[in-house]
Amino acid sequence: MQNSEEILVRTLFISDLHLGFRFSQTNRLLQLLKRYRPDNLYVVGDFIDGWYVNRGWHWRPECSQIISRLFELSRLGTRLRFVVGNHDRFLHEPLLQQILIHSGAQDVGMELQHRTADGRDFLVTHGDAFDEYEKLPASIGWLFCRAYELMLLTNHWWSQRTTSLCYGPSALIDVMRKWLPSMANHIQEFQSRTTRYARSRGFQGIICGHIHAPRHETLDGVTYFNIGDWIESCTALVEENDGRLWLLRDHADPAAGPAS
Repeated sequence: MQNSEEILVRTLFISDLHLGFRFSQTNRLLQLLKRYRPDNLYVVGDFIDGWYVNRGWHWRPECSQIISRLFELSRLGTRLRFVVGNHDRFLHEPLLQQILIHSGAQDVGMELQHRTADGRDFLVTHGDAFDEYEKLPASIGWLFCRAYELMLLTNHWWSQRTTSLCYGPSALIDVMRKWLPSMANHIQEFQSRTTRYARSRGFQGIICGHIHAPRHETLDGVTYFNIGDWIESCTALVEENDGRLWLLRDHADPAAGPAS
């Protein structure tokens, strides 16, 4: 039975939950999942952060509640689909895929296809395959992870002193992304690679995550949506019943979402 306070949408896309990572915004994500009742729900990679199982694992009660809510939605009729990311690559193992499907997931894969209500075909993939940083040696990757954690710690300190939470004009990481050429170029190159790949596969658009930079662009006729994440931006992608797609921040009024 539908809760009268639930918002019905055709599709909800979420990415980069990183459950188990100390900076994951689990409470805010849980509130979002309780607020929305989608017909389709895509978890687009980095669902559980397997990189931190043996170092700095933080499994809060909300993590288990999020998993329970996902499969509750499945029992209520939501088609639940999982895309595998670089932090939860273990979900690609056949046994774990079967466990997810037995629990209520419709699909588990590296790439999935979504057709919107207005007939557009989107490739849905995490995006790590298009990230040049992922090709670096493991030791360098570890250093990047440690640097990112330091950025998040600094951002937390900054946020407390500028009234910004995990998003907004005063968020330190957001400022760095805008002003550091290397970070800005990395995002642009990532967008170019993903859209070229989607075009080569005959898709009208691509929906991805991975780089924690929510964005909507149209590049050479291909629609690009980066869903964002639940560490920094706390964003999701919503499809309305008429096929319109818009990025939602967890504090936003659904009516204010930009349509595409």
